[in-house]
Amino acid sequence: MPYYLKYLFSVLSHIPCTHWIVMGIISLFLTVSIFIRNKSSASVYGAIDFGATVFISLIIFEMTVVTRYTGIMPHGYGFDFVTGFYRLFHGGEQGWREIITNIVVFVPFGFFLTGFMSSMRRLGIWSQIGYVALAAFVFSLCIESLQLILNVGFFELTDLLMNTLGAIIGAGVSFFVRLKNQRREKKIGDD
Repeated sequence: MPYYLKYLFSVLSHIPCTHWIVMGIISLFLTVSIFIRNKSSASVYGAIDFGATVFISLIIFEMTVVTRYTGIMPHGYGFDFVTGFYRLFHGGEQGWREIITNIVVFVPFGFFLTGFMSSMRRLGIWSQIGYVALAAFVFSLCIESLQLILNVGFFELTDLLMNTLGAIIGAGVSFFVRLKNQRREKKIGDD
């Protein structure tokens, strides 16, 4: 199993059961409230995508801030703009592991957020990718800032950039999956 998946499973296994339940209830409540508000068939998927986006966001927040603040996971702290880039090119395997982990964590965020946006608004592909990138950057900036303020992690520029890249990749995968589904539905409709 790749290192970044082992790391993710390790961090996720340290999250207390009560936290999982609270995150699930919040996500489910928001999903149902959006579904009730918009009862069209397209909004069912949009509501599910929104609930999944909220759930993924809560998991990311839990992994990066809460588990460290409550002492569940060990951490260092500080402010670092260039070491992440240095580790990427000169840090060997550890640098690449960290970069890949930061990308992989935000792929589901971009995937589900794009699904939600495409069901609620009729925006072009590039507009949606731009909004997803902006949302991921702002969310990552909030997390990095909280880590710095609460002394529970490093504020790293590479994290901001790689998290944003991960969300953009997730948006691309979402578009690819939707396009493939549309082509399949069209082919079934033509037969």
